[in-house]
Amino acid sequence: DVVYTDGFGRKLQEIQVHGAPDGQKDLIRPYRYGVMGQVEKEFIPYARQANNGAFHTDAFNAANWNSYGTDDAPYAFTLCEYEDSPLSRTIRQTGPGKNWHTAQKGVSTQYAMNTANEVRMFDAAPDGTLSLRGYYPAGALQKTTVTDEDGHTAITYTDNQDREVLTLQTGDDGMKLETYRVYDDRGMLRWVLSPEATHQIQESMDTDVLEKLAYYYEYDALGRMTLKRLPGCMP
Repeated sequence: DVVYTDGFGRKLQEIQVHGAPDGQKDLIRPYRYGVMGQVEKEFIPYARQANNGAFHTDAFNAANWNSYGTDDAPYAFTLCEYEDSPLSRTIRQTGPGKNWHTAQKGVSTQYAMNTANEVRMFDAAPDGTLSLRGYYPAGALQKTTVTDEDGHTAITYTDNQDREVLTLQTGDDGMKLETYRVYDDRGMLRWVLSPEATHQIQESMDTDVLEKLAYYYEYDALGRMTLKRLPGCMP
């Protein structure tokens, strides 16, 4: 394979020499960057005859992707949009294909913090005992909301150690599916509460519910997993 870079070390083209199915053509993937240096367009590879690893000077010509269909050729890339902040986080991605771009169908991402009484705070004791300590205070968790092309949302809450605490998905019927992950004082994952387990658990921890619907883990002093219990199964 051959990789061409610019003066900043950014990829300009990735070439798989004779990487096409016929074993004769090169597969070329060009990169285009925005004014802030982020990848603006992620192109899908195209095949080029008798290239032999050379840099293709006309890599952004839409005709290169005619093998995908002349209608889709001008849209053979994922368009990436970023927030106007020093973090430069992705806020929207529109996938390859004419229909996605012309219909403005993309995956959008929003960033925020949790509010009060939004995320329950579970706690795992050293012996694995699960308890509920109310709710996380406002601003304690980072909240990332991803909305797909069909309007379905998936919300992920992470703590200040970048550990996933809660994943919330919303179905077509508006039903919320919450999956909690509970860590002990050492930061080890001890419980994964499935959406049904989360729904059935209220103030008290029902042992039968946990055994039937939750995942449970134990570790030794070196952090090696010694026990893994699946929902409805004995270890």
